[in-house]
Amino acid sequence: MNLNAGAGGAANSLTTALTTNTWNYYLARFITSTNRWLSVLHFNGLIETVQGTTARAPTGLTNLNLGSRNDTAAPSTFMDGLLGEYFLTDTDIQADGATTQNSLILQLAYGGPFSVPHIAQDIMEYHSLYSTLDTPQENLTEVYYGIRRITWVNTNGVTIGQHPSLPGNYIEPGQIKRQLVV
Repeated sequence: MNLNAGAGGAANSLTTALTTNTWNYYLARFITSTNRWLSVLHFNGLIETVQGTTARAPTGLTNLNLGSRNDTAAPSTFMDGLLGEYFLTDTDIQADGATTQNSLILQLAYGGPFSVPHIAQDIMEYHSLYSTLDTPQENLTEVYYGIRRITWVNTNGVTIGQHPSLPGNYIEPGQIKRQLVV
């Protein structure tokens, strides 16, 4: 697996091969044009983190692809597997911009992004990918939008697969309360 940090070109690679038909948790942090991190919690508990530092300054970003690469005009290099959830913040979730702490990776993987208050407050969007993959079919109990609702389109007819079971302490979007700021 490569940390492909946009604007073309791969950076550092994970040293541990991913095992087919196993659960893995991925966390990608794009902090600056020269500071990107990919952390993977492997099915066996091993946590691996790589950093990309080659200068990459993507411009004209108009969409985001999950499970494929989009270096040219069309998506390619499609993932052959299942995605369980996606979340996006407009801040770095690790205060110092350095390697993601193992304890944070474990908390996110087993408790969800809403289980970490300093992350939950900055979530711009969250999708559980449990029962729907595009905006018209959205189940509002499985999504969260911060400032504005973003339209999702299911290109190429991606289908729903088996969702990993969530532990009892996993916090979903509807379980948090936010203070109204006036």
